Amino acid sequence: MALLEKVSPNSLIKITLRCEPSDYLDKNEAEASRKRQDFQKQFQAVLPRPFDEPPATFASFARLLQDMAKASTAAEKSRNYALT
Repeated sequence: MALLEKVSPNSLIKITLRCEPSDYLDKNEAEASRKRQDFQKQFQAVLPRPFDEPPATFASFARLLQDMAKASTAAEKSRNYALT
């Protein structure tokens, strides 16, 4: 994961993310569980709370990504207010 430097207000940021269900879903339940845990560890800083597991459909995953972007923005705003 890479963090962007501070950008000016009302900037448009394009983010391209890999969205492959095979990255976190598997027919083998033990492997699927490991993949979900890896997913949660990798993105825990921006996952909405509570978070059970990655979604199984592309539309739901797109919503999750939007929520993650909002969480990241909110965390950054909160950090900036604490610094002022």
